Amino acid sequence: MKKYSQIAAKKPQIFLLIILLMNLFALFGILRLHINTDVEALWGGESKYEAILKKMEEEFSSGDQIGVLVKFEGEISPKVLNELLALQKRLEGVEGVLKVIGVPESVFKGFRVVKISKVDESNFEDVLSMLRSSPIKRFGDGFFFLTVVLKKDANIPETLKALKMELKGVDCSLSGNAFIEQEIFGYVLMIIFTFIPIIVLVMISVFAVKLGSFKSALFSLAPAGMAAAWSLGLMGWVSKDLSILTVLVPIFVIVFGSADGLHFMSHYLETEGGPKGVEKTLKIVGIAMIMTTLTTMAGFLSFVFLPAVGLRQLGFYSAIGLGFAAISTWLFLPAIVPFRSFKKIASSERSSLLFSKKYWVWVVVLIVAAMAPGIFMLKKHFSVISFYRSWTAVRKSFEEVKEKTGFALPVFAVGEMKDPLSQESAERILSLERNLESSGAVEYAFSIYDLLEKMGEKLYGQKGYPKAAKLVYLLLRRADPSSVDMLMKGRSFRMMMSVDEDADLESLERTLKGEHLTVSGVPYILRELNERIVPAQVESIILAMAIVFSMLLLMTRSFRTSLVSIVPISLTLIVLFGFMGYAHIPLNITTTIMAAITIGVGIDYAIHYTALHREFGRQEALRGVSTPILANAFGLAIGYTPMFFSPLQIHLYLAMIMWVTMVSSATFSLVLLPRLLRDNR
Repeated sequence: MKKYSQIAAKKPQIFLLIILLMNLFALFGILRLHINTDVEALWGGESKYEAILKKMEEEFSSGDQIGVLVKFEGEISPKVLNELLALQKRLEGVEGVLKVIGVPESVFKGFRVVKISKVDESNFEDVLSMLRSSPIKRFGDGFFFLTVVLKKDANIPETLKALKMELKGVDCSLSGNAFIEQEIFGYVLMIIFTFIPIIVLVMISVFAVKLGSFKSALFSLAPAGMAAAWSLGLMGWVSKDLSILTVLVPIFVIVFGSADGLHFMSHYLETEGGPKGVEKTLKIVGIAMIMTTLTTMAGFLSFVFLPAVGLRQLGFYSAIGLGFAAISTWLFLPAIVPFRSFKKIASSERSSLLFSKKYWVWVVVLIVAAMAPGIFMLKKHFSVISFYRSWTAVRKSFEEVKEKTGFALPVFAVGEMKDPLSQESAERILSLERNLESSGAVEYAFSIYDLLEKMGEKLYGQKGYPKAAKLVYLLLRRADPSSVDMLMKGRSFRMMMSVDEDADLESLERTLKGEHLTVSGVPYILRELNERIVPAQVESIILAMAIVFSMLLLMTRSFRTSLVSIVPISLTLIVLFGFMGYAHIPLNITTTIMAAITIGVGIDYAIHYTALHREFGRQEALRGVSTPILANAFGLAIGYTPMFFSPLQIHLYLAMIMWVTMVSSATFSLVLLPRLLRDNR
């Protein structure tokens, strides 16, 4: 440490040149980034349901669906329908759109198919009759519902952008998986340009209070800020993608990577300053800074074993970013601070005296005992719509469309029959659909058999599935071949269903499997991902704990000391999962990652205390680390607090979890370690 501080003092320009080159590297990398809004980035082709869905889309030549709820004044009329017909034509002209289902472009006159170019009084009732025969509620007081069916190979971001241009000036609400996914784009931009700057300002303010000056706080956070830019630059050079998960990387790097800078400045400000002050500071906290960086990186690197591409990328880039933060801290602060004047701070014993009180042990015991039962209240849940807060436009639009039409999250089932148009085949599927709807398993379900039944009733004036189903099928194909092909090809047919975000997908799949139908859809892909992630996270936690314990053993060379050091973080995990149960925060691919992060970050406090305890003894160690540990814990928690106002639900959950884990791990370390570790001095 002495030699390193001397090099930094004699040749700071070398250190600053390296920083300049890294900043240029980051700048050009950031310019290569583009925002990937596809939720598929979470699983990355590792889902069996994704394979089934793609096979369906190939077979039935259609992709995802977007619901458009058009709102208007007054009642439905020929004028309104003509305006909707014109809108349909414009939307169908958009690249990537296969079909827009809404106002029928053909009606039946007896057994004749009559094309509708314009709705007037002569055909108005025929059009309304066709609309009423739709399995979906197409119109009501002041609204009309269009279903935009995308091509299987559609470029969804570009298609949706073009659709919005055509809908400009139209009072409407959109829904569907594709729309919900793409709205992430604006929210990711909001996080980058609004929340990250706010987080930086909040953390500087917290650090300034603890360190006694804004200047000291700025220098503490500067290395983490540069590291965040470096990690974004690396993403630009390697993957070029910034997804809903990897946008968290710069936040994690700033929040967690600031710890080294804070500890360095906190101890440096207690010295005489200059190169000697740097040397003394590094002798006290240098090894601990290296170890805490490695343990925090280990927490994130444990993600690389999770069965989800998005989480693996988040873990990898966050770990590299934290490594960058350490490098930036060791390059920037020793080379700069000796030549700057700072307001000195006197070592405070208030925090150490507070945590030396005996009642704190009982406080810890009561907190853990109170939180432990919450673990049994944990539930697993994840859906596309659960990304968004209840007040967001996406969530409100989704709820409005669902309430008026029943169109929520689409799922699909396919099957094959020997005689697909027979009475027996039709009655079996129609009965299944009505049972699913009446039981609440789905919002609605429909298939080619619903269309044949409705058209049969219209043509023959008799309720039920038509006996001349093949004739009706041919008439339907003649009137609207693309709509028929989306539902039946040869002996294969597809059932389309709409489910709520809280639907029991497992039960629905069992029911459909009993009817020899194969089910898929984005809700199933996300459920499968969640089912795989949560158990895998247990292995990730065990791995993270094993790595952290090994590093502690390497540093302390004492099995007992290493074992004692992981006690606070083990109790913090109990508090974390208990809190999640009480707060109804579900276990899913975003919330479970906080356990491994908690291990990697929370153990830092134990490492800093243990390093000083071995060197100076209990009282001096507690006096030396209590203030920076509390400053770091509250700095991280308060720094992440702006995410309470994020439009994404997952960020709210992470902010809540951050408060619980950081405060708990810091408190437990300061209360338990001085009492459990032997004082050798």
